[in-house]
Amino acid sequence: MLALAPLALAVWADGDEPKDPSRPISSSLPGILERLHKEWQAPCDLALAQGVPCFPVWVEAEAPKPSTPESLRDTRPGTAPVPGSAPTVEEMREYRSGAIGLVVPLVSFDPACTGKSILKKLKGKNDTYYLYRVTDRSGTRMALYDHLLNPASYWGIPEVSFEFLGKFEGECEAVAAYLRAVRQGKPAAGGQR
Repeated sequence: MLALAPLALAVWADGDEPKDPSRPISSSLPGILERLHKEWQAPCDLALAQGVPCFPVWVEAEAPKPSTPESLRDTRPGTAPVPGSAPTVEEMREYRSGAIGLVVPLVSFDPACTGKSILKKLKGKNDTYYLYRVTDRSGTRMALYDHLLNPASYWGIPEVSFEFLGKFEGECEAVAAYLRAVRQGKPAAGGQR
């Protein structure tokens, strides 16, 4: 009833007010509805009686027409990563031929990374890397170093803190862990602690 009160107050004419204020507003609705119906049938009568110009306006909405191209345009569910983009591999799994199960390589081998690592060891260079989450004035970021950070070096600077995330052998493994940590914003898996 409270939702009708502002509407009823807005459309009451002089003779529409309820005679008895203790009665509900619904008792005055038949008179208001009758007056609104008359105004809808002849919208300019009241304006002409008052000598005011009248410009009646009607708004008609047309129902959408079914269209095959438009219905095919957006057939993906609303949970798609980016609406209108190509389907993901997981979404296409049931439509592909061949293996249905998940294929997981048992051994991964990158000849370029392995070659780099062997060359560094032959030259006697360090090939061990340490991944940290560093927080300072500019915010939090991932950092990859070829040496361990000394906490005593940063003891006097209260706005700098760092968290050790892992130790990695080989540049490629370290860079992969760094990129994974940046994407996820959490510790990289696979590193030694």
